[in-house]
Amino acid sequence: ATPPSYVVGKTSQDRIDALKDSKDPKQQQLGRTIENAQIAYGDLIAKGARIEVTTSVGNGGHPVLLITGPGFDRSKDARVHTHYHGDNATVADPLGSKAGTNARIRDVIAQDPQTVFVLPESGRAGTQVDSPQHDNYYSVHWEETVVSQTRTTQDVLAGAGITQVGKQIVSFHSGGGKVVQRLMEL
Repeated sequence: ATPPSYVVGKTSQDRIDALKDSKDPKQQQLGRTIENAQIAYGDLIAKGARIEVTTSVGNGGHPVLLITGPGFDRSKDARVHTHYHGDNATVADPLGSKAGTNARIRDVIAQDPQTVFVLPESGRAGTQVDSPQHDNYYSVHWEETVVSQTRTTQDVLAGAGITQVGKQIVSFHSGGGKVVQRLMEL
């Protein structure tokens, strides 16, 4: 079954708080991811971007963020870019974070609105995002999270109703490169 998908710009604080107050640590992480994405990408959402968060058994039940830019056209093929972040990062780091993923995503969707980003969250991501105001020191541990890159991407696209897929890209940054070893083991 496709897990529920939360549209970041439309998820109420009450719903986020309910997720964060859950006894299930993965639901707590889901609530934090939605809340952090509202902050990190709020201005992009206001310009017409659609950002969704779901979970996937392919990512060990942990959150996965999907970003489509303001000019995305569902009737055309999507260029799907699945990106695994590195140490000290989360999928919802704000502009100015050290990895620079947020800024690069914005540049890409401005140049190619058909690019869709799928951002799996590490099972060990901290409760705060990495930013100029806070250093988020931790090491990603994808071994307990990654089950299937393909399933992770498929679950997120299905949850968002994206069926037209062209080129697919998988990338890794820093500690995200541990995913390659994990996928080879599987």
